[in-house]
Amino acid sequence: MHGESLLIIFVLLFGCAAFLFGVIYLIGRTIGWLVSGLANLFGFRRDRLPDMAKPVASNEPVCTREGCGRIERRRGARYCGHCGAPLA
Repeated sequence: MHGESLLIIFVLLFGCAAFLFGVIYLIGRTIGWLVSGLANLFGFRRDRLPDMAKPVASNEPVCTREGCGRIERRRGARYCGHCGAPLA
């Protein structure tokens, strides 16, 4: 009888702790989603990197436009898929 009550208390405590961590996780994900959405809205994008030298393989065509510089991985591409400039 005493062992069963300890087991029930342990299961209840473990379940409550798991539920609490789940709620904290969901709140954190929601806050992160909102912050990243606001950052994208105001122009602070995570995928935008500072102007650094980007390594390019010799067989991949690169956009010739200075502001774009996109690497095209499509076969037989002659023009940039992003801005339409000719590829080098």
